[in-house]
Amino acid sequence: AELEGFYLRQHGEEKGRQIACALLEDLMESGPLKAAPSLSFLGLVVMDELCARHIKAPVLH
Repeated sequence: AELEGFYLRQHGEEKGRQIACALLEDLMESGPLKAAPSLSFLGLVVMDELCARHIKAPVLH
């Protein structure tokens, strides 16, 4: 949602949605069976970046 929202704000609704969907498609690992898609290495890196913003670091005592 954050990724899509970024492109929607930058390029408007229609074009922003197309860009976000194209990027997400590029981040998926292609394989003979698409029943259980998985993220490519680039996809994992992008998701790590997005999730790191929302996950607080554990408090060390």
